[in-house]
Amino acid sequence: MQPWLNDLLVPTAQALCPNAQGVLDFTGGEQLWSSIDLRMLDDEDWIARNWQLEREHALHQPARQRICEAAISTGGPILEIAAGPGGGNLSPLLHLEPEIKIIVNDLEFRIVERWQHFLGDRYSNVAFAAFDASMIPLKDNSMGCVSSRGGISNCRGDSNAVLSECARVLRPGGLLVLYEMCLSPRTVASLPQVLREAWVVSPWVYGDWGDLLTRHSLALLSEDVAERTTVSPEESALAYDAAQFGVVLEIEFRAVIAVWQTV
Repeated sequence: MQPWLNDLLVPTAQALCPNAQGVLDFTGGEQLWSSIDLRMLDDEDWIARNWQLEREHALHQPARQRICEAAISTGGPILEIAAGPGGGNLSPLLHLEPEIKIIVNDLEFRIVERWQHFLGDRYSNVAFAAFDASMIPLKDNSMGCVSSRGGISNCRGDSNAVLSECARVLRPGGLLVLYEMCLSPRTVASLPQVLREAWVVSPWVYGDWGDLLTRHSLALLSEDVAERTTVSPEESALAYDAAQFGVVLEIEFRAVIAVWQTV
């Protein structure tokens, strides 16, 4: 385990540490991925592939590049939340600043472990921890930035609890940077009530960032629509549900930067 991470952990936080390299597991050993899915991940070399793809995407997507630069500007440490096998913003962040301190997080310990194995000793400043984003085992005001590339909106549980925890661990002036998918305003306007009620469990899907962030003392600094595309029913369960009502699902990827302000 990185010594600097140990200094940031809540003293009462209890973790399993079965990995010789110090990957911490605060989930109690919970396993979310099946052995079949993990085997496919390994056989298709998802980790190495996504390391390269996410870097290339950031290079060719100015809005995403800007949020990564904003994250680096805080000086860290950066919590890369719910990184998953895609790695979130990990690859572009480390390409921009190889010395920045980053905590790679996911709820599935074995995914975090695979990132640790892939990076090896190349980045001595990167730490690895599995935990639920609604119960982050880090001290108050310990992070310069919390970063997400499609992760925070997929966190399990109450989105308000996740945002509350993100705000808690940020130091005053710290940044929350997001590159997240949501429905386009045109799609939202065309949704029948039955779908609105079914999808309201995930407020992220509607992209109401300003209201959602303000509740947690996070002030929106910038929000850019970086990409917009339509999704076919064959590609997405949401698109399939929408098609049953004659709605074409149009999605946006938004690049968001918010700052934590003391109340």
